[in-house]
Amino acid sequence: MAESGWRRGGPELVIVTPMNADLSFGGGEFEQSAAWRTILEHGGPAAQPEAMRLLAQLPDQPEPLTWSSVQDIARRYDSLDYTRQWTDGFRRNYHTAEKLALKKR
Repeated sequence: MAESGWRRGGPELVIVTPMNADLSFGGGEFEQSAAWRTILEHGGPAAQPEAMRLLAQLPDQPEPLTWSSVQDIARRYDSLDYTRQWTDGFRRNYHTAEKLALKKR
């Protein structure tokens, strides 16, 4: 598992967290790169705290996750629907972060 933190990734910075280090959220890569590029072009992370908050935000589906609750969660949710909800949540955050960065100069 990758460490959380920053690393240089091509022309833009990439946040590496245990959540996204080894996963692809299908289709969101372009949106994430566009949001990063816009943030960097408009002062970088320090100048864009709200956009950065959105990039780090997980979808708003709180679920207590413990060793004993994992099996129950897997039974209650269809994995495709759950993945789609998370993907849509990340993509919304990427779009909103990009719009915020464009507004704040």
